Amino acid sequence: MKNRIIKGGGALGVRQAISLPLNALGTGVAANLLTPQDFGVLAILLVLISLSFSVVDLGTSNALVQSPLEPSSDLLRTVQRYKLIGLLVCLAGYSISAPYLIIYYQLPQWTNYLFVSCSVIGCLQSQRSFLSYRLQRQLLWPKLAVIEMAEILVYNIVLIGTAYFFRNASCFVLGLAARWCAGSLLIMRIESSSQKPDAGVAGSFRELIRFGLPMQSTSIISLIQNSVNPIVVGSVAGVRAVGMINWSGYVTSLPRHPLQPFPPFLFSVISRRQREGEGEGKSDDYYVKMSIRLGTLGITFCSLLLILTLDSLVPLFFGQKWVSAIPIASILLLTNSAFLPHLIIIAFLNAKGHPFSRLKLSIIEAVVVGVLGGGGAFVYGVLGYALGIFLVGIVVLFIESKVTEKLTGLKIEFTYVYMMIVFAILSVLLANFAKNSIPDKYSYVSLPVGLFVGLMVMVLAIVATYGRQIRTDLQNALLIIRSKD
Repeated sequence: MKNRIIKGGGALGVRQAISLPLNALGTGVAANLLTPQDFGVLAILLVLISLSFSVVDLGTSNALVQSPLEPSSDLLRTVQRYKLIGLLVCLAGYSISAPYLIIYYQLPQWTNYLFVSCSVIGCLQSQRSFLSYRLQRQLLWPKLAVIEMAEILVYNIVLIGTAYFFRNASCFVLGLAARWCAGSLLIMRIESSSQKPDAGVAGSFRELIRFGLPMQSTSIISLIQNSVNPIVVGSVAGVRAVGMINWSGYVTSLPRHPLQPFPPFLFSVISRRQREGEGEGKSDDYYVKMSIRLGTLGITFCSLLLILTLDSLVPLFFGQKWVSAIPIASILLLTNSAFLPHLIIIAFLNAKGHPFSRLKLSIIEAVVVGVLGGGGAFVYGVLGYALGIFLVGIVVLFIESKVTEKLTGLKIEFTYVYMMIVFAILSVLLANFAKNSIPDKYSYVSLPVGLFVGLMVMVLAIVATYGRQIRTDLQNALLIIRSKD
């Protein structure tokens, strides 16, 4: 199993190395062709798609991965029947609510079709997750990585093509539909060409729901907190401001892309070890903490690099219309340091069988987002919302760390994450001071000087405080990769 874990992690690394430039290209082209209002509509669409996925899936896809028993054919057919019922419910609900959304956001009538189609997109995403459960149970992540690379390629091709021809937010819906359809077809082809294991004879839909429903309730609560942008910011500043924040979210997500597959990978690995009785020792804890340290270090460096270059990159690659969103993106990029620990905590608690605890944490997080993010939007507008979301990451990580330690004994080093954020802020401040100290006639060297100062401050601060620990983590990571046992 160890070889499968290493190969799977390596495949995900290659997958992300390829997908990052593709996603950056797709987002850059779309941002040049579309308007901030189109990205505002996208924020609404993403909420509707996530809600549809939650209603249709009911957490059964993750439950099939975590279940200690191989599901029977009858159980799989039952899951599909409930998915169909969920799709019909979403179609009816979106058909009724779409006209009211158009009036509330003052959008053209044709967007009615976009809102209704979100129910189908969520169902396609759920079906793709359902089809991949067996590959995840068997830790066949190299195959999944290839499938995901194909999905991302299809998505960006369709996104760019439809954005060029239609010049509206429909390109996002069409791109997502193409992505999930392509992934489902590829998984079915792989499944049909390989020998399947014997069908299980145990398990019930009730058992799947008992595990999956709290996980899906968590997703719905996360969906509610994500709706603070389109609902609160939309009511305060309009759809254009929603689009500015949504675009800033896309920029913020660029350093996150290499790490996004890691939590589901971790979930499937720990679930497999739990099923085989290997997940009770302390090795899981060390590897999780090592991953948090190295992952947080990497994502903080990438985010800092983006912050230091946004002034030059945004007008060049995205267009002048997005320059006013640079301060928003810079603040949100600072939240990336807490991104990986947050996702790993979710995966770890779910794999260890604590979905209800994760549900409670999601409720707390939603309340904090509403208070800090929503309150910031009402008081200071879009910048207030961004500052509120930054504070949310700090507060929620502290709470999650304490709860995780109490439930599992895993001690999350949240102070390490906070120090990374402090180092990044200090680096940005000193880099800007260095840039502003350069006379106007030498302005062409301000960018390289700012980059040099910012990155050097970050490196020196990390070496002085965590240099020995990081060196040990890197050595252990190399030993794990080279090990043949």
